[in-house]
Amino acid sequence: MLPDAPFKITASAKDRILKALEEYRQLKAKSAIPALMWIDASLNNNHFPSHIGIGLYDVRADIVDALYAVDGLELGVAMNDRDFERIKGRTIDFDPEIGLVPV
Repeated sequence: MLPDAPFKITASAKDRILKALEEYRQLKAKSAIPALMWIDASLNNNHFPSHIGIGLYDVRADIVDALYAVDGLELGVAMNDRDFERIKGRTIDFDPEIGLVPV
């Protein structure tokens, strides 16, 4: 049994995660485990604001120690402790212009 995530996700964020999984399944013909990753604005010369990206792991062992249960999903967190603190206790939403964001 996975621990409950220390954050929540909105329906639109869940839909975006599920869409990413489906796109991956169609492209690679295999399943994956979604994981949240922090994308810092400084990595893209501030063209986009800092936000949460969706990573996909096709090897469970690579993310197993960072898996949580949230809204019926098995969801990994692939970010350092400082960035993880940014989302703890918050709700993750989907903004079509930015991506996933903590609100």
